[in-house]
Amino acid sequence: LIKTGKIRPLAILDDKRSSSLPDVPTAAESGVPGFGYANWLGVAGGAGTPDPIVNKLSEAFAKVVHMPEVAGPMEKQAAVMVGSTPAEFRRVMANEIAIWRKVVKENNIAVEED
Repeated sequence: LIKTGKIRPLAILDDKRSSSLPDVPTAAESGVPGFGYANWLGVAGGAGTPDPIVNKLSEAFAKVVHMPEVAGPMEKQAAVMVGSTPAEFRRVMANEIAIWRKVVKENNIAVEED
């Protein structure tokens, strides 16, 4: 839709421009600093999964996300394929928890349990 001109993107919500949409500024570049957020996907296993299994699965996923038949179509949709290590993913998760914990607290959002 962007390429056909049916819609015009105003900004990328990531902290850097997208390689697939290099002419679209970031939110910060558009005058809205601090209004960035990147979507991400990850794979997590059960607590207590042995490190050798976690590492083997991580290496396999990292290979898959960089395969041209996987990465190519995703990059055309402005996705950035990473394939990080388990330690890097733990840091991402810890950062996400901190961000959303703050949002919940500052907005007095009640957590509902089933």
